[in-house]
Amino acid sequence: MNRKYDTPVLVVGAGPVGLMLACELVRHGVECRIIDKAPAPTDKSKALGIHARTLEIFDNAGIADEMIAAGHKAHGMSAFSGGKRIAHISLDQIPSRYQFVLMLPQSETERFLGMHLASLGLQVERNVELAGFTQDADGVTSTLKAADGREEQCHSAWIAGCDGAHSTVRHTLGLEFEGEQYEESFWLADLLLDFREADDELYAYAGDEEMVVLFPMGHQRWRIIGTRSLADGTAPPTLAEAQASLDKLVGHGVKAHDPIWLAHFIISRRRVKQYNVGRAFLCGDAAHIHSPAGGQGMNTGLQDAHNLAWKLALVISKSAKPDMLATYQAERHPVATEVLKETDMLTRVVTLRSPIAKAVRDRLAPIFSALEVVQDRASRALSETVVNYRQSPLVSEHRSGLVESVTRAGASGVGAWYDFAHGPAAGDRAPDVEYALVNSGEVRRLNEVMRGPNFNLLLFSGIDSNSDYRDLFAIAETVSTRYPDHVTAHLIVAADAETARPHVNLIRDVSHLIHRAYGAGARCIYLIRPDGYVGFRAQPPDQESLLANLDKIFK
Repeated sequence: MNRKYDTPVLVVGAGPVGLMLACELVRHGVECRIIDKAPAPTDKSKALGIHARTLEIFDNAGIADEMIAAGHKAHGMSAFSGGKRIAHISLDQIPSRYQFVLMLPQSETERFLGMHLASLGLQVERNVELAGFTQDADGVTSTLKAADGREEQCHSAWIAGCDGAHSTVRHTLGLEFEGEQYEESFWLADLLLDFREADDELYAYAGDEEMVVLFPMGHQRWRIIGTRSLADGTAPPTLAEAQASLDKLVGHGVKAHDPIWLAHFIISRRRVKQYNVGRAFLCGDAAHIHSPAGGQGMNTGLQDAHNLAWKLALVISKSAKPDMLATYQAERHPVATEVLKETDMLTRVVTLRSPIAKAVRDRLAPIFSALEVVQDRASRALSETVVNYRQSPLVSEHRSGLVESVTRAGASGVGAWYDFAHGPAAGDRAPDVEYALVNSGEVRRLNEVMRGPNFNLLLFSGIDSNSDYRDLFAIAETVSTRYPDHVTAHLIVAADAETARPHVNLIRDVSHLIHRAYGAGARCIYLIRPDGYVGFRAQPPDQESLLANLDKIFK
């Protein structure tokens, strides 16, 4: 660390997003401070659903399994209107090992992330508030105020605002939080429920003037969110009011009791145009807020932090060019824009008031929701496995044309070209694949092999190619020599005869499952970024193009 800085990064806010950013920074070898003005973590359930893509991120950090054990799985959702089911979405086909929404109270998510951060050697500094900051080309000077009134000056190279919808960092930067407030207000009840339906789905019930959504949390505990008119006031609902809404919309076979948390809230759809100004960054609700429809707010924020952390780490270590940080805006802003659009559409469809519009919705919803393409699109969007960075300036690919492939490999070249064209593109999330070890039969996952802060270079032999891998070994040696601390090379062969070599980890893919997942019918290479997205790919393997991509990142 440069001696003129007290810390390389000051993380403001210790909710899930701030904790994730701090955890990832430390995991990537970066010292940081994380502060929060609250005296203790939240004890409220708040953000509840954790989606597949976020669970994959937690898996990379090594904490997914224990969080899943503490949570409750929901495998689908059903929507009702007028007492009839008008739509059903199954999550069983999500292209991930996590084919469900994990229902876990935010208080528990923060507890797990806090314990993980502590295991990495860092504690949250509580009762410490950011009073303001200034920045210049050399760093950031922040004024921190403790609960007893004491102030200190903290000098950091960077500052990250993970401090929520009322972000001090955003206000200090003078960024407009563009958007609007919804006409409806909402009530929330976290309670126990006697309910006839299975507790492995979410349920939405729409009526003439209001609607309720039920989220299972396990052991009879449910989260209920309902609409109310702004004219009805802002007081939290009573248990009797919650029961009256359930009786009206769900039926008399449901009974609410033992309330844990009752609240009223108003929602908005807002975002900033800039995710960073100079040395200051915004993550999560500080940069975007939207309807809770789909439960994607916290997930989107956690993925903001995951995207930013590895880039900051490389720049701070002087391994990467500073202009790479501009890709945080380029990659994450479009994601939030799409989430805002989809959650807004879903909210407006569910809360329709026009009788004609409701009739059209109730007539068309069963038809469209039954279509396989709609089921697939909905589950991918909800799980956020559809998120990609194909338009990022940081990703690229090199592919031969169809004619060249046929000239080089004959008729087999057509199939290989087609398979690669339909494999994960540059900017897509890299598939996880289970495979068995040749000698022991032990099942491994590709993501386990790639776990860690490095880039991973996958060199595929191709399914039908010969056993001469000298070209792939040469690429592995060049990359490993040039970037020894940042890129780990893996040779993935379709046979079991090859032995380990220097500069490369050997994976015997005799079942061809990994090859097929990556469209690797013929020789090809994939560069997987630390956040689990494809940064580069090439068929046939092209060292020059690969090095050109790495040169975009590293000095």
